[in-house]
Amino acid sequence: MSRNSIEGKVVLITGGAKNLGGLLAREFAGAGAKAVAIHYNSDSARGEADATVAAIRKTGAEAAAFQADLTSAGAM
Repeated sequence: MSRNSIEGKVVLITGGAKNLGGLLAREFAGAGAKAVAIHYNSDSARGEADATVAAIRKTGAEAAAFQADLTSAGAM
């Protein structure tokens, strides 16, 4: 594994439910990330987050989506 490889590593993507974040989440999984955690902020993004998780799991990587307000320490 090269120094810059993400193979076997865990990746957290804030705003990873859709658009660029969703694309990056799928790309990291395809590049060998062990697990991808996807953050989404609004209830309306839940369906897109679930679809991104499903696409990642098809690659064999683990994935989960979490809703949180990342500006609030209490939400962590």
